[in-house]
Amino acid sequence: MSQSSPKDILHECRFKSDHFQNLHLLSKEGRIDGAPNFRQVKGFPVYGTAQPLIRGFENVLDKVNHGSETKANKVIWFNMRKEPNA
Repeated sequence: MSQSSPKDILHECRFKSDHFQNLHLLSKEGRIDGAPNFRQVKGFPVYGTAQPLIRGFENVLDKVNHGSETKANKVIWFNMRKEPNA
């Protein structure tokens, strides 16, 4: 079995940017820099966002820990994408 590098595997893949003009579809209220379309399920400690940048990931964790009524002592982050992330 030959060993392949990521470069060998990904050379046929197409890449697209997850961040583009007019990406935000939700209201400006509660918008988090780097976490497009951030939102919370009303009345529950459940949040959602489009694919965040690193700063968006950090900003979401800050919001969940300090910007809500109750501080989260544990955060579980699910990535629901089919495509690999780099």
